[in-house]
Amino acid sequence: MTTRAKDVYTADGTTQEFPVSFPFISRTHISVTVAGVEADFSFNNDSQISIASPTINAGDMVVIKRNTSHATRLVDYVDGSNLTEGDLDLDSKQAFYMAQEAIDERDSHLALDLSGADSWDGLSKKITDVATPTGANDVSNKAYVDAQINTSTTNADNASASATAAATSASNASTSEANALTYKTAAETAKTASETAQTAAETALDTFDDRMLGAKSANPTLDNDGNALIDGAMFFDTTNNYMKVYDLGTTTWYQLTNTTSDQNNINTVAGISSAVSTVSGISSAVSSVNSNSANINTVSGSISNVNNCGNSIANINTVSSNLSSVDNFAEKYRIASSAPTSSLDTGDLYFDTTADELKVYKSSGWAAAGSTINGTSARFTYNISGTPSSVTGADANGNTLAYDAGFADVYLNGVRLSASDITITSGTSVVFASALANGDVVDIVGYGTFNVAAVNASVINAGTLSTDRLPTIPVAKGGTNLTALGNADEVLKVNSAGNALEYGTASSPEVYGFNVDATGNLIVTTTNKGADNISEATYATFDDVVYASSNMSWSLSGTNLRCTI
Repeated sequence: MTTRAKDVYTADGTTQEFPVSFPFISRTHISVTVAGVEADFSFNNDSQISIASPTINAGDMVVIKRNTSHATRLVDYVDGSNLTEGDLDLDSKQAFYMAQEAIDERDSHLALDLSGADSWDGLSKKITDVATPTGANDVSNKAYVDAQINTSTTNADNASASATAAATSASNASTSEANALTYKTAAETAKTASETAQTAAETALDTFDDRMLGAKSANPTLDNDGNALIDGAMFFDTTNNYMKVYDLGTTTWYQLTNTTSDQNNINTVAGISSAVSTVSGISSAVSSVNSNSANINTVSGSISNVNNCGNSIANINTVSSNLSSVDNFAEKYRIASSAPTSSLDTGDLYFDTTADELKVYKSSGWAAAGSTINGTSARFTYNISGTPSSVTGADANGNTLAYDAGFADVYLNGVRLSASDITITSGTSVVFASALANGDVVDIVGYGTFNVAAVNASVINAGTLSTDRLPTIPVAKGGTNLTALGNADEVLKVNSAGNALEYGTASSPEVYGFNVDATGNLIVTTTNKGADNISEATYATFDDVVYASSNMSWSLSGTNLRCTI
């Protein structure tokens, strides 16, 4: 018997590899049995399998069968999609293979004799797994028949020869009749199964025929059965030599092949493929331009402003060459309703539109650029309910707690708490080392903080400055009006004009010695402005000595030291 989707081999007990003679869509659609047992196998290629188990014995029937998926369509046509040859082939293969498998299934069952005789053709096959008959018209299996024969034989041995022969003849006749009825019932059952398989095959073929209408010279309005067209139906247009598919939504036949003008357009694009590739390479930029078309139209409507930019291109180039500085400013200063969390550097600024306040990023996080306290201080009072360990938010007067971290005094029931009793680092809450008690009163005094700016003294034109801020101190203010020290051994003195101090050489001290000689004459001995030294012995002979320097003189009179200015 010819099969279309099944190979049957009689094993020789040695061969493990068997050819697959029919095509299939997927290897998962192939099943293999050995002596009726499902086999474990693998594909050597699409036309040969290798069986791993069970053990194949000589005489075992090896059946390789295709079971194309009939529960799920392998191709689902969608409105507006492109139909490809592969999809069309796959869809038609599924229906075609299912039809072949249905025909194989039909041919493998009992069927009426093809010669036209009113009989069933068993195709030289055995009917197996027949149950023991219980009714008069049931088919009998061999075991039942053998048992009946054995029983009859035993009875014949116990009866008279003639009676036994007659009884046996009658029994055999009755059994033959029952067997005939049983075979008839089995044949009718097989006929029903065959007709069912035939109906399924015809239904599958009709379904395929409703979709693939074949070759036609004009667009059909009904399918091959005269019924309404279904979505996805196809036919080959012999007038124009291309396939068409039917869209039920628009009740329109669409061609699957390009028109001459479409093909010309395609050829034109192919001729500028390098330009198309260039555009494809900048697709993100093209998309960006497209997404900003409104902005481009706005620019077009403000072309005078664009021309103004062109006239100031030097300034624009200056900004462009300093773009990193511009970007840096954008990173350093931001405006937001909440604190930024990325690209943070110490010194960054942002204006908090929620708090209406400028803030600076420090090592400890975001903090107010100025004092949180508006003025010198702010006071908050909390009447404690329960046993909380912190206070925050609105106080008893509706004021929201805010202070500069570290600049606040906290009082519990009138007693100021030390740093070890509290944590005041957040600027918006006070955390206590120990839980508060119900009824406690917490008073908080936040202090405004500020830094005194450095001021150039040259711009101050009123008020009084400390002399510590002056580079020189005028004489009128008790100073020297000098900006540096003099040289070594110089002294500070009034200049010759008598209107300022200056450095100069000090006059050397002069020593005068006085003696009276034997005749009574006065003898004066000088050191020549200190240039001439006087020996101790000479000095001792002086009756009187005068020390003199500029604007000052010293003299000894007896035991008295005199200074004359």
